[in-house]
Amino acid sequence: DREHLNRNAHQLEVGAARLGWSAEAMHRNVRGCANLGLCNLGCPSGAKQSALVTWIPDAEQHGARVVPLARADRIEVEG
Repeated sequence: DREHLNRNAHQLEVGAARLGWSAEAMHRNVRGCANLGLCNLGCPSGAKQSALVTWIPDAEQHGARVVPLARADRIEVEG
């Protein structure tokens, strides 16, 4: 959807065209996208439906404990 291209995406499209390549917008799993163009860095508006806004909150509501930057050698599941 070309109307939502930000400046960076537009420049990428221009560069691709100069190389004789075609470019088109990639379909993304988003809700309420603000078209900020920062999908690969983490969505500042929370529109990207990543594990951070889908699975993790659901898991925490069901008793999971999230330990950032921890290393797991083994995961035990009960039940």
